[in-house]
Amino acid sequence: MKKKVLISLLVIASVSLGTLGLATASASASNVKRVSSSSIKKSGITHDFYRLKKATSGSMNYYVKRVSSEGESYIQFKSKRVVFPKGMIVDAQKVPSNKGSIYLSGKSIDLSYKLKRKLVGPNVDSHSFTFKYSPKVVSKINRPTYMLPYGNNILFSGGISGLSQYGDYKSNALKLTSDGYIEYYKYSNISTLQNLGGVYAPQPIPTESVRIRHSVMKQNKLYLYYARKITGISDKKVNAKGPYKYRLVIVNQHTPYRLNNDISASMYTVGNQHFFTFVTGSKE
Repeated sequence: MKKKVLISLLVIASVSLGTLGLATASASASNVKRVSSSSIKKSGITHDFYRLKKATSGSMNYYVKRVSSEGESYIQFKSKRVVFPKGMIVDAQKVPSNKGSIYLSGKSIDLSYKLKRKLVGPNVDSHSFTFKYSPKVVSKINRPTYMLPYGNNILFSGGISGLSQYGDYKSNALKLTSDGYIEYYKYSNISTLQNLGGVYAPQPIPTESVRIRHSVMKQNKLYLYYARKITGISDKKVNAKGPYKYRLVIVNQHTPYRLNNDISASMYTVGNQHFFTFVTGSKE
Protein backbone atom coordinates (compact mmCIF):
# COMPACT_ATOMS: atom_id res chain seq x y z
CA MET A 1 0.00 0.00 0.00
CA LYS A 2 2.86 2.38 0.90
CA LYS A 3 4.45 1.78 -2.51
CA LYS A 4 1.21 2.78 -4.26
CA VAL A 5 1.04 6.00 -2.23
CA LEU A 6 4.60 6.92 -3.17
CA ILE A 7 4.02 6.23 -6.85
CA SER A 8 0.87 8.40 -6.82
CA LEU A 9 2.83 11.22 -5.18
CA LEU A 10 5.43 11.02 -7.93
CA VAL A 11 2.66 11.27 -10.50
CA ILE A 12 1.25 14.38 -8.76
CA ALA A 13 4.72 15.95 -8.80
CA SER A 14 5.18 15.16 -12.48
CA VAL A 15 1.91 16.89 -13.36
CA SER A 16 2.79 20.03 -11.41
CA LEU A 17 6.40 20.16 -12.67
CA GLY A 18 5.88 18.99 -16.22
CA THR A 19 5.29 22.46 -17.68
CA LEU A 20 8.94 23.33 -18.08
CA GLY A 21 9.86 20.06 -19.73
CA LEU A 22 6.91 20.18 -22.13
CA ALA A 23 7.72 23.75 -23.08
CA THR A 24 11.31 22.99 -23.95
CA ALA A 25 10.26 20.01 -25.99
CA SER A 26 7.66 21.88 -28.02
CA ALA A 27 9.43 25.19 -28.60
CA SER A 28 10.11 26.09 -32.23
CA ALA A 29 12.93 28.17 -33.64
CA SER A 30 11.36 31.61 -34.05
CA ASN A 31 10.32 34.86 -32.42
CA VAL A 32 12.86 35.67 -29.70
CA LYS A 33 12.17 38.96 -27.92
CA ARG A 34 13.91 40.77 -25.08
CA VAL A 35 11.97 40.93 -21.80
CA SER A 36 12.67 42.75 -18.54
CA SER A 37 14.48 41.21 -15.59
CA SER A 38 11.53 42.25 -13.41
CA SER A 39 9.22 39.97 -15.42
CA ILE A 40 11.45 37.01 -14.54
CA LYS A 41 11.29 37.93 -10.86
CA LYS A 42 7.49 37.80 -11.11
CA SER A 43 7.09 34.60 -13.13
CA GLY A 44 10.41 32.76 -12.82
CA ILE A 45 10.52 29.17 -11.54
CA THR A 46 11.79 29.39 -7.97
CA HIS A 47 13.15 26.79 -5.59
CA ASP A 48 12.72 25.41 -2.09
CA PHE A 49 15.88 23.80 -0.74
CA TYR A 50 16.08 21.25 2.06
CA ARG A 51 18.99 19.44 3.70
CA LEU A 52 18.70 15.98 5.23
CA LYS A 53 19.72 15.92 8.89
CA LYS A 54 20.16 12.16 8.79
CA ALA A 55 19.98 9.22 6.40
CA THR A 56 16.34 8.85 5.37
CA SER A 57 14.34 6.18 3.57
CA GLY A 58 12.21 7.18 0.59
CA SER A 59 11.40 6.31 -2.99
CA MET A 60 13.04 6.84 -6.37
CA ASN A 61 11.89 6.08 -9.89
CA TYR A 62 13.79 3.96 -12.35
CA TYR A 63 12.82 2.60 -15.73
CA VAL A 64 12.90 -0.74 -17.51
CA LYS A 65 12.66 -1.40 -21.23
CA ARG A 66 9.75 -3.63 -22.24
CA VAL A 67 8.50 -5.19 -25.47
CA SER A 68 4.76 -5.33 -26.11
CA SER A 69 2.90 -8.35 -27.44
CA GLU A 70 2.97 -6.60 -30.83
CA GLY A 71 6.75 -6.48 -30.69
CA GLU A 72 7.02 -2.74 -30.01
CA SER A 73 9.52 -1.55 -27.40
CA TYR A 74 8.48 0.89 -24.67
CA ILE A 75 9.71 2.22 -21.33
CA GLN A 76 7.99 1.40 -18.05
CA PHE A 77 8.70 3.40 -14.89
CA LYS A 78 8.88 1.74 -11.48
CA SER A 79 9.49 2.88 -7.92
CA LYS A 80 12.18 1.59 -5.55
CA ARG A 81 12.67 2.09 -1.82
CA VAL A 82 16.10 3.60 -1.11
CA VAL A 83 18.01 5.32 1.70
CA PHE A 84 19.03 8.91 0.98
CA PRO A 85 22.34 10.02 2.53
CA LYS A 86 22.70 12.46 5.41
CA GLY A 87 23.56 15.96 4.19
CA MET A 88 21.86 15.57 0.80
CA ILE A 89 20.45 18.87 -0.48
CA VAL A 90 17.29 18.78 -2.58
CA ASP A 91 15.02 21.22 -4.39
CA ALA A 92 11.63 19.90 -3.35
CA GLN A 93 7.96 20.70 -2.93
CA LYS A 94 5.60 19.54 -0.21
CA VAL A 95 2.98 17.10 -1.47
CA PRO A 96 0.12 15.93 0.81
CA SER A 97 -0.97 12.32 0.69
CA ASN A 98 -4.52 11.05 1.06
CA LYS A 99 -3.53 9.68 4.47
CA GLY A 100 -2.76 13.13 5.85
CA SER A 101 1.02 12.83 5.72
CA ILE A 102 3.23 15.30 3.87
CA TYR A 103 5.99 14.21 1.51
CA LEU A 104 8.83 16.07 -0.19
CA SER A 105 9.06 15.41 -3.90
CA GLY A 106 11.55 16.58 -6.52
CA LYS A 107 10.87 20.08 -7.88
CA SER A 108 12.80 21.69 -10.76
CA ILE A 109 16.49 21.08 -9.95
CA ASP A 110 17.69 17.51 -10.28
CA LEU A 111 19.99 15.33 -8.19
CA SER A 112 23.27 14.16 -9.69
CA TYR A 113 23.41 11.18 -11.99
CA LYS A 114 26.12 9.74 -9.74
CA LEU A 115 23.87 9.68 -6.69
CA LYS A 116 20.83 8.38 -8.57
CA ARG A 117 22.85 5.61 -10.20
CA LYS A 118 24.22 4.60 -6.80
CA LEU A 119 20.70 4.35 -5.41
CA VAL A 120 18.82 2.65 -8.25
CA GLY A 121 21.33 1.54 -10.89
CA PRO A 122 21.97 2.84 -14.43
CA ASN A 123 18.35 3.22 -15.57
CA VAL A 124 17.63 6.42 -13.66
CA ASP A 125 14.88 8.99 -14.06
CA SER A 126 14.87 12.79 -13.64
CA HIS A 127 13.29 14.51 -10.57
CA SER A 128 12.39 11.10 -9.25
CA PHE A 129 12.63 11.18 -5.43
CA THR A 130 9.99 11.27 -2.72
CA PHE A 131 10.32 10.93 1.05
CA LYS A 132 8.20 11.74 4.08
CA TYR A 133 8.55 15.26 5.44
CA SER A 134 9.44 15.80 9.09
CA PRO A 135 11.30 18.71 10.75
CA LYS A 136 13.30 16.06 12.59
CA VAL A 137 14.55 14.69 9.27
CA VAL A 138 15.02 17.77 7.07
CA SER A 139 15.64 21.47 7.51
CA LYS A 140 14.77 24.16 5.00
CA ILE A 141 17.83 26.13 3.90
CA ASN A 142 18.69 29.14 1.78
CA ARG A 143 19.65 28.66 -1.86
CA PRO A 144 23.17 27.16 -2.01
CA THR A 145 25.73 29.51 -3.54
CA TYR A 146 26.36 27.12 -6.45
CA MET A 147 22.72 27.24 -7.57
CA LEU A 148 21.26 29.67 -10.13
CA PRO A 149 18.25 31.73 -8.96
CA TYR A 150 15.59 30.56 -11.45
CA GLY A 151 14.71 27.55 -13.60
CA ASN A 152 16.09 24.02 -13.57
CA ASN A 153 19.80 24.97 -13.56
CA ILE A 154 20.45 23.37 -16.95
CA LEU A 155 22.39 25.64 -19.30
CA PHE A 156 22.42 25.07 -23.07
CA SER A 157 25.20 26.32 -25.33
CA GLY A 158 24.52 28.79 -28.14
CA GLY A 159 23.26 31.87 -26.30
CA ILE A 160 20.58 33.79 -28.23
CA SER A 161 21.24 31.80 -31.42
CA GLY A 162 20.78 28.53 -29.56
CA LEU A 163 17.55 29.76 -28.00
CA SER A 164 16.10 31.09 -31.28
CA GLN A 165 16.88 27.76 -33.00
CA TYR A 166 15.94 25.54 -30.06
CA GLY A 167 14.94 22.13 -31.36
CA ASP A 168 17.39 22.40 -34.26
CA TYR A 169 20.49 23.89 -32.65
CA LYS A 170 22.99 21.26 -31.50
CA SER A 171 23.54 22.55 -27.99
CA ASN A 172 25.81 21.03 -25.42
CA ALA A 173 24.48 21.24 -21.87
CA LEU A 174 25.79 22.00 -18.39
CA LYS A 175 23.72 20.88 -15.42
CA LEU A 176 24.20 22.09 -11.85
CA THR A 177 22.67 19.61 -9.40
CA SER A 178 21.20 20.32 -5.98
CA ASP A 179 23.65 17.90 -4.31
CA GLY A 180 26.61 19.86 -5.66
CA TYR A 181 27.81 18.46 -8.99
CA ILE A 182 28.61 19.96 -12.37
CA GLU A 183 27.51 17.65 -15.18
CA TYR A 184 28.49 18.28 -18.78
CA TYR A 185 26.55 16.70 -21.66
CA LYS A 186 28.01 16.74 -25.15
CA TYR A 187 25.27 16.97 -27.79
CA SER A 188 24.13 13.66 -29.28
CA ASN A 189 20.49 14.26 -30.27
CA ILE A 190 17.60 16.56 -29.37
CA SER A 191 15.61 13.89 -27.49
CA THR A 192 18.52 13.24 -25.15
CA LEU A 193 18.93 16.97 -24.63
CA GLN A 194 15.27 17.44 -23.72
CA ASN A 195 15.32 14.46 -21.34
CA LEU A 196 17.74 16.38 -19.13
CA GLY A 197 14.90 18.56 -17.85
CA GLY A 198 11.99 16.23 -18.44
CA VAL A 199 9.86 14.60 -15.79
CA TYR A 200 9.47 10.84 -16.16
CA ALA A 201 12.25 10.79 -18.74
CA PRO A 202 15.25 8.43 -18.93
CA GLN A 203 18.25 10.34 -17.61
CA PRO A 204 21.14 10.70 -20.09
CA ILE A 205 24.63 9.78 -18.88
CA PRO A 206 26.83 12.88 -18.42
CA THR A 207 29.97 13.14 -20.54
CA GLU A 208 31.74 14.69 -17.53
CA SER A 209 30.80 14.92 -13.86
CA VAL A 210 32.74 16.68 -11.08
CA ARG A 211 31.88 17.54 -7.50
CA ILE A 212 31.82 21.23 -6.61
CA ARG A 213 34.22 21.78 -3.71
CA HIS A 214 33.73 25.50 -3.20
CA SER A 215 31.58 28.28 -4.60
CA VAL A 216 31.64 32.07 -4.39
CA MET A 217 29.11 34.60 -5.69
CA LYS A 218 30.34 38.14 -6.49
CA GLN A 219 27.70 40.42 -8.01
CA ASN A 220 26.61 38.59 -11.19
CA LYS A 221 29.57 36.17 -11.28
CA LEU A 222 29.46 32.64 -9.85
CA TYR A 223 32.86 31.03 -9.20
CA LEU A 224 32.89 27.24 -8.93
CA TYR A 225 35.98 25.33 -7.76
CA TYR A 226 36.68 21.64 -8.25
CA ALA A 227 39.49 19.09 -8.52
CA ARG A 228 39.79 18.17 -12.20
CA LYS A 229 39.29 19.75 -15.60
CA ILE A 230 35.96 19.43 -17.41
CA THR A 231 36.58 18.69 -21.08
CA GLY A 232 34.32 20.78 -23.31
CA ILE A 233 34.12 23.99 -21.30
CA SER A 234 36.63 26.77 -20.76
CA ASP A 235 37.50 26.41 -17.10
CA LYS A 236 40.83 27.57 -15.70
CA LYS A 237 43.57 25.89 -13.65
CA VAL A 238 44.13 28.12 -10.60
CA ASN A 239 46.03 25.80 -8.24
CA ALA A 240 48.71 23.17 -8.77
CA LYS A 241 46.78 20.48 -6.91
CA GLY A 242 44.01 19.86 -4.43
CA PRO A 243 40.20 20.15 -4.44
CA TYR A 244 40.29 23.77 -5.72
CA LYS A 245 42.56 23.05 -8.68
CA TYR A 246 40.13 24.32 -11.37
CA ARG A 247 37.73 27.23 -11.48
CA LEU A 248 34.72 27.87 -13.69
CA VAL A 249 33.14 31.32 -13.91
CA ILE A 250 29.43 31.53 -14.75
CA VAL A 251 28.17 35.06 -15.43
CA ASN A 252 24.52 36.09 -15.44
CA GLN A 253 24.13 38.62 -18.27
CA HIS A 254 20.78 39.82 -16.87
CA THR A 255 19.36 39.86 -20.41
CA PRO A 256 16.36 37.50 -20.50
CA TYR A 257 14.51 36.71 -23.73
CA ARG A 258 11.12 35.16 -24.50
CA LEU A 259 10.73 32.44 -27.11
CA ASN A 260 7.54 32.33 -29.21
CA ASN A 261 5.85 34.73 -26.77
CA ASP A 262 5.85 31.88 -24.28
CA ILE A 263 8.78 30.43 -22.31
CA SER A 264 11.62 32.73 -21.19
CA ALA A 265 15.34 32.12 -20.86
CA SER A 266 18.22 33.95 -19.20
CA MET A 267 21.57 34.44 -20.94
CA TYR A 268 24.82 33.38 -19.28
CA THR A 269 28.46 33.02 -20.17
CA VAL A 270 30.17 29.85 -18.98
CA GLY A 271 33.88 30.53 -19.20
CA ASN A 272 34.16 32.21 -22.60
CA GLN A 273 31.12 30.47 -24.12
CA HIS A 274 27.54 31.74 -24.44
CA PHE A 275 24.75 29.69 -22.83
CA PHE A 276 21.07 30.10 -21.95
CA THR A 277 18.79 28.49 -19.41
CA PHE A 278 14.98 28.36 -19.31
CA VAL A 279 13.67 30.25 -16.30
CA THR A 280 9.87 30.26 -16.69
CA GLY A 281 7.28 27.62 -17.46
CA SER A 282 5.16 27.42 -20.57
CA LYS A 283 1.76 29.07 -20.92
CA GLU A 284 0.52 26.11 -22.97
